[in-house]
Amino acid sequence: MDSFFDKLGDTIVTGGKAVGDKARELSDTTKLQIELKRNEDIVMEEYAKLGKKYYEAHKDEDPAEFATLEAALRQVAHVKQQISDVKGEKICPKCGAANAADAAFCSKCGEKLD
Repeated sequence: MDSFFDKLGDTIVTGGKAVGDKARELSDTTKLQIELKRNEDIVMEEYAKLGKKYYEAHKDEDPAEFATLEAALRQVAHVKQQISDVKGEKICPKCGAANAADAAFCSKCGEKLD
């Protein structure tokens, strides 16, 4: 009978170690995946900054190169204006901030509003 309980104890200990090892592996993997995602986000943000700088520097050189971007920017502005109209707000023509309908100046940049 001792042999049965010894084997049972060994099996429980071995199983517990395996569960603990898997939990540590999962924890370590999750931490690394979080770090990976954080760094991938930084890379994407930096690409976006570089892309915006490139666009600003070259948008007048080859309009065809930026046609899709220009169309998307116009659509973004149009939809923002629609949202502001629904909310009864004014969009600043300089910085794009939403302002109260009765505002004379932009609350973000101070630009005179129509």
